[in-house]
Amino acid sequence: CIFDDMYSTFAHMYGIRDHMYGTIAHLYGIFGHMYGMCAFMYGILHHMYGIYRTCEQIHRTCQHLYRTCAHIYRTCAQIYLTREQIYRTSPKKNSTSPKKNINKIVVSGGNGRFATVLKKTVDSKNYYFPSKSQMNILNLRSIEKYLKLKKPKYFIHVAGLSRPMNIHDKIISKSIDMNIIGTCNVVKICERLKIKLIYFSTGYVYPGIKGNYTEEDSVNPINKYAVSKLGGECAVKMYDNSLILRIVMCEKPFIHESAFYDVKTNFIFQEDVAKMIPKLLNKKGIINIGGKTQSVYNFAKKYN
Repeated sequence: CIFDDMYSTFAHMYGIRDHMYGTIAHLYGIFGHMYGMCAFMYGILHHMYGIYRTCEQIHRTCQHLYRTCAHIYRTCAQIYLTREQIYRTSPKKNSTSPKKNINKIVVSGGNGRFATVLKKTVDSKNYYFPSKSQMNILNLRSIEKYLKLKKPKYFIHVAGLSRPMNIHDKIISKSIDMNIIGTCNVVKICERLKIKLIYFSTGYVYPGIKGNYTEEDSVNPINKYAVSKLGGECAVKMYDNSLILRIVMCEKPFIHESAFYDVKTNFIFQEDVAKMIPKLLNKKGIINIGGKTQSVYNFAKKYN
């Protein structure tokens, strides 16, 4: 019986041993599985590390591109600044051709007969034709305000009183105001603002006896209209940056129904004078302007 009990005990112990072997084998399998998972994770981490290294490489490449772009930008900026410096210091092409913004021209008497013709002849972008309400030559502040606004280089003074001729005998105050005082005001402001003045006078300031007068000939106005225009000339002559045009203009066609056949003149149409203006802007002193010397009758007959 004792041997039987001992045999049973040993058998039981063998069973326990076998069970432990199985458990150990199972645990070994688990550890093997875990080792496989660790190896798999290691592979994933190794792959991720490779991706990280690739990202680092891309980052360094982007930094290099950024520095390259910054260098290109600075180079372009330097080239631009150098070009600007060269442009500012180099002589301008066509420097003799005046720019429009420094060649503005104001014409007084903007609604008058000659101004109306001039508007159709010249480039209106450069010319300004103020009405009396915009610029009153009898008001110094009005003249100065308009010229400071427009900033012209030239002032063509055409405004004044001409016809009817007998008004200069009947209402001398009006003739004095418009042709003498008004012109004096224009001269004052042009001199103050350094504007070139072109003054329209008349050929009637000459005595009209011998004909073919030159600018150096003595003057002796033939009527009070011419006296008033000569009064304006006196003021203009005091301003060195000026030009006086002695002209006998008329409309086209000849507006009168009759004409003297025994009186000679050198009438010239307003349209012809208007075409001359661009060539006269930079002249100074006194210039006589007229057409062919002939009788008034022949002039009217030929061009009507």
